[in-house]
Amino acid sequence: MVSISKNKFYSLKDIANWQLKGDEKIKLPILQRSFVWKPNQIETVWDSILRGYPIGAFLLAETTDSTFELLDGQQRSTSISLGFFNPWEENSATFFDSKNKDYDHIPTVWIDLNPEKVSNTNKYLIRVLTRSHPWGYQAKNNSSTLSVSDRKKALDIFSNNRRKVKYTELKNIDVFPFDANLPIPLVFLLKYIYGNRDTSSSKKMLINQIAAIKMNNQKESLYEDFITSNAFDDFIDEIGKNLKSYSIPAIVLNNSLIKVANSQEKEDPTLFVRLNSQGTPLNGEELIYSIYKAEFPKSKNLVESISADFIQPSRLLSFVNRLVWSDLNQNSYPNSFSVNQFRDRLSNLDFLQRLENFIGNDSGSMANKVFKRSFEILLSANEIKLPVILVKSLINDYPEIFLFYLNWVYIHYYKIKPENFLEIKKGFFYLTLFTLDKNRLSREIWGESSKFSFWNYQSLKKLASDNNLIIRMPKISDLQIVYKMVIEKKVRWNEFYPSKEDYLKLFDGALEEKGIDESEKYEIYKNQWNHLANQLAWNRNVLIFCQRDYFSKNFQEFNSLEVLSDTNRPWDYDHIYPSSWVYQQQNVNPQVRDWHNMNANLRAISLEENRSDGNREDPKLKAESLKASDFFIVDDKEYWTKIESRIYDEQSAMYLMNAFVTRTINFYKEIYSFIV
Repeated sequence: MVSISKNKFYSLKDIANWQLKGDEKIKLPILQRSFVWKPNQIETVWDSILRGYPIGAFLLAETTDSTFELLDGQQRSTSISLGFFNPWEENSATFFDSKNKDYDHIPTVWIDLNPEKVSNTNKYLIRVLTRSHPWGYQAKNNSSTLSVSDRKKALDIFSNNRRKVKYTELKNIDVFPFDANLPIPLVFLLKYIYGNRDTSSSKKMLINQIAAIKMNNQKESLYEDFITSNAFDDFIDEIGKNLKSYSIPAIVLNNSLIKVANSQEKEDPTLFVRLNSQGTPLNGEELIYSIYKAEFPKSKNLVESISADFIQPSRLLSFVNRLVWSDLNQNSYPNSFSVNQFRDRLSNLDFLQRLENFIGNDSGSMANKVFKRSFEILLSANEIKLPVILVKSLINDYPEIFLFYLNWVYIHYYKIKPENFLEIKKGFFYLTLFTLDKNRLSREIWGESSKFSFWNYQSLKKLASDNNLIIRMPKISDLQIVYKMVIEKKVRWNEFYPSKEDYLKLFDGALEEKGIDESEKYEIYKNQWNHLANQLAWNRNVLIFCQRDYFSKNFQEFNSLEVLSDTNRPWDYDHIYPSSWVYQQQNVNPQVRDWHNMNANLRAISLEENRSDGNREDPKLKAESLKASDFFIVDDKEYWTKIESRIYDEQSAMYLMNAFVTRTINFYKEIYSFIV
């Protein structure tokens, strides 16, 4: 039976204070699960609240010291807190400040007092501003970004046309929603509603607050006219009665339900799944993390500090559990834990003791050392420095490879020297990009982590020949077959396969002396080619690596994980040959249609440098003005400069396909020279 100790009800202000003022009774550990909601989800929550709609109950667990742990509801509580956050008041959000270390970029929530348009699903126009979208999203479709043209207009207003400023550097006190009529910070309206307002002085105070912040001054009189009108009074009456009476229930569970180390109970852990169907369900790692925090309350902050903004704490704990379990079982491969497996293993005193020792309670713990050294190696500045954005992407995109890498660092921690960093970094990059089955590889090579020389390229090359799960890196000269297929034979992408003879050359005849059946051998080569071609064509990590200097130069300040899971990065992937010349167009060369969305036709570019407002600037103009180091256009430039308008003839199409192929091979050259 589930034991419920008591139910509670909390007002919106109570909930906001959990994070804004740090309510000592409600524990919301730093980055408990990371704030994974998108801006439009926050907007929907506030639209529901203002309409008086329920948004689901919180789930609390009573702890031994009579405080409460928030097990379910952090996304909603954070959304509410953001609505009450006032960036114009110093130290108005100490909890957020400690999480972000960057007060100026906490997301802010606005509301349009008199919207001219609103999405089909919402009644009110709530606007969430983030670091990568300080102007907000589209009013009619709040999951879509503004056009480049509108974003540039907003940036001009924010910077007052006086100085150049990167939009990722804008402070939240200097921005406002662009696609709105009379937007004001939601916190201003909430204070007005909750305050002891009278007709004149409170309205005057609200008008002065709005005038004091940096907005489009051309609308100052419109704000005053609306706020002093009957329409504003009707608006306030409508939402005020809902806000003042609004409360959210919390189901409070006895501490014994999550204090499970010695429990024989087998309650279904999906008890903790989010009650709000609009929310983001807890996954197994997060459920385990909730159990862990109840069992080891003193070390939870250390777990969160180790993450260093690279990994969610729940994933980090999963890695730690598996490393310790492998160590306990003579370096055998540790499968992911289910919730019940973790609960059972906590009753294993040897595992429990090793876990406690590994995590520890201070920065000198082995867990802290292993993770910090692992990040240090990947971010080292030797020969080629990988952008922090790329390292984070590789860690989170390929968790099984990263777990294997962590285990190797753990085993060899005291032997690793700075002179080893480059070789290790190259090997990790090789495995993440060119392993066909990451989960299977990690299982099969787990025992190899005991070898200090594992990351040596020759060792990895032999491993690739032995297990067929890692691609043998073709010589750069052998990739000339791509020109033959694309330019000479005009092969479409869905038929993009070399001949059997070319496979032998590409992969150095790696299977020829293994006694493998010819048809099976062909399938292995074909799978390896498929993976290589698709990684070069579609994996954006390839593009980030090849534009690494550009990313480090332009987005270094954006390298920390945001509180908010914003749906869009703070840069654009711009088509060199405009997508508007291909998408939904007739008479497009079929090969151009196949390739136009690949890495070959993309460049990452900041908004400030993206001059292609309508995505119609021709490739010749782009190529002539670009720096090779910024956009990795080198010997393909001669082909781009021959394309001045939309292509209709065969000759121009071949110039473009030459540009695509040359650029793709340039990507491979850059990667090959790094790894090999």
